Amino acid sequence: MPTSVEEMEGALRAIGVDPAEDDDIEMQFFVHHREEIQEHRATAARREREEPAVDDDPSSAEGMPEVEEPGASGGIPVREPKPPKTSPPRPFVPGAGARVLDEVEALIRRYVILPNEEAYVAVTLWAAATHGMPAWEHATRLVVISAVKGCGKTRLFEVLQPLSEEPLSVSAATTSAITRSLEGVVRTVFHDEADTVFGPKAGSGVEKLRGIYNAGFQPGAGVLMSERDGEEGWTPRMFEVFAMVALASKGVELPDTIMDRAVVIRMRKKLPSETVGNFRQKHIPEIRALGRKLGEWVGTVPKDVEPETPLQNREADLWEPLLILADAAGGEWPTRARKAAVGLTEAEDGIAEEDRSLDLLRDIKRLWPKENGKHVPVIATVDLLGILHDDEESSWDRHDHGRQITNRQLADLLRGFAIAPTTIKVKQKSFKGYRLEWFKGVSARYLDQ
Repeated sequence: MPTSVEEMEGALRAIGVDPAEDDDIEMQFFVHHREEIQEHRATAARREREEPAVDDDPSSAEGMPEVEEPGASGGIPVREPKPPKTSPPRPFVPGAGARVLDEVEALIRRYVILPNEEAYVAVTLWAAATHGMPAWEHATRLVVISAVKGCGKTRLFEVLQPLSEEPLSVSAATTSAITRSLEGVVRTVFHDEADTVFGPKAGSGVEKLRGIYNAGFQPGAGVLMSERDGEEGWTPRMFEVFAMVALASKGVELPDTIMDRAVVIRMRKKLPSETVGNFRQKHIPEIRALGRKLGEWVGTVPKDVEPETPLQNREADLWEPLLILADAAGGEWPTRARKAAVGLTEAEDGIAEEDRSLDLLRDIKRLWPKENGKHVPVIATVDLLGILHDDEESSWDRHDHGRQITNRQLADLLRGFAIAPTTIKVKQKSFKGYRLEWFKGVSARYLDQ
């Protein structure tokens, strides 16, 4: 007597009865074997959904051998589902990436004028690094700043987006939408016109957005947000926001915590002699194709390595993915990448130092002591330092990694204005200090215009 579901159905078919179409026999069949036949048909339906379509050509069944159930009487041949195809990982070929990076750089040069050679190297490597997410230890920020409009920031973003991995433009997005997008498939954020968010007219959400971009610099860090739980309740949930971020700003310096995590490119207007190709939407498929080629190469690069770097601390962290790719590419890229890392870092340090000097000048002008309603003509260095340290509106009490500004650092910041402490005698007392008249001339030139 048949004992399995397959044998029972086979026996019925052997006498010319289809159990799926004859209601009477099917009813008797289900009375005794209801659960078995239901499970059998569910399995068959699932196989049919998963099995790829096969035409009449016998060659189309390659890789799907026909097998007969053991012991089946009149059993129906069953095709085993074909295992999914998995492409073997492409091997890493040392030096193969140089040609790909050369192509990417040439494409960028076709449409955008960058301020120097270091910028071309940095932007090319940054675009490549987007394809390495989330394997990196840090997600390098790219900040593109110009003093005025028309310097090519938006055009640079238009070229970089199709080159990058899973890009998202967030110029007009809310912080909540950005956070939820980053937890999905987004690997690269492009925030154009960031000056409208972080500028003087910034709204209440600026700190939330800054927190998102800061937290997303390292894997594992997240943003805590409330999520609706039913119709009335809310539940806090941590959102992963690890992603590469590019921000463009016109005339506004972005928060220090973002700038410290970024490769900074300061754009300038091109000269009449500098020409670039016209960028059109029809060029995007070509750029996407190159982006896929770039991603395929980056996918072969070993990422758990520590490159030799001329930088330290945060600068070394943000340049690490770029240097790893430069070393893997070979050719001139390792040398060019380190030159770019040092050059752009030193240039930004110089700009930051200049800005810090102006901040100091403004604070000294604001805090210079008075007697009887008039500014005193001289001040001792120790007294000026004390005033700066006690001022709650400035950060001179934590100027150097949490430490107060010293007399040497004070002198270094003022040296660019040709101001240096000197020995002053007042009422038979001598001390090192500064004269008010020095600051009046400098103030008129640097602050009052």
